[in-house]
Amino acid sequence: MRDLENKVAIVTGTTGSGRAVSKRLARGGAQVLACGIDTAANAALQDESVAEGLAIEVRRCDVAVPAEIESAFQAATGLFAARTFSPQLPVDQVFQRFGQAHPLGRIGTPEEVANLAAFLASSNASFCTGADYLIDEGLLAGLAVR
Repeated sequence: MRDLENKVAIVTGTTGSGRAVSKRLARGGAQVLACGIDTAANAALQDESVAEGLAIEVRRCDVAVPAEIESAFQAATGLFAARTFSPQLPVDQVFQRFGQAHPLGRIGTPEEVANLAAFLASSNASFCTGADYLIDEGLLAGLAVR
C-alpha cells in the first residue's frame, strides 16, 4: 500500500527501530533520509534500499551534534522538500520562504525542540499524558486565520 506518497521523513538510526521505520515509510511511498552513526549499518541499509527499490537516502549523522542535525535537515530539504515545494529555487531560498511563513519569521532551532523534550522529561510535566505537541511556532494556527 502506498499510503505515504508525497511524504518526506528524516529517521534517526539505521539499526533496530530506525531501520524498520525507514523501510516501512519507504514501502508506503515516503521519501526517507535515514541518519545513523553506525557506518556498517548505514551501508547495509543503503544496499538493502537499493536492492528493494526503496526511496531511502542514508547519511552519517550524530544527533548529539547540532551542526550534523542541521546538515541532515538541509540534505533532506535538498533531496526532497525543495523539489516538492519550489523545485526552481535554491535550498537556502526555500528555507527562507518557509521561515517567513512562520509568525516569528524564522524556522525553529534544534535547541527549541530540545527544550520541549526536556520539559516533558521533567517532573514539571507530571500531569501531561497522551498528548501531541506541535513545535511549529504557531504556523498551523496562523494558516487557519489567513
